[in-house]
Amino acid sequence: MAVIITLKALLPGGLHYSMYPESYKLKRFDIKIEALTLYFVPALIVNYFTLLFNKRYEKLLSTYKSQNGKYMIGFMVISLLSFLLSLFL
Repeated sequence: MAVIITLKALLPGGLHYSMYPESYKLKRFDIKIEALTLYFVPALIVNYFTLLFNKRYEKLLSTYKSQNGKYMIGFMVISLLSFLLSLFL
């Protein structure tokens, strides 16, 4: 989501990232459907093909040993900072 927000800030103002035309008045249900299709579903598809397709997670588990959460804090901090940075662009 941070990537999409950053791209919207960097792209020219004439580009509209939505399923609906700019003149369409969005209702609550339309906003929820749009959020699902534009943000949640693409991330779900990418994660599926990255981790679950052809049992890739088994290969990854055998290749990389457990770090007992060693990188969790770094990942959380970087994710939070990228989101906050995207809000202020």
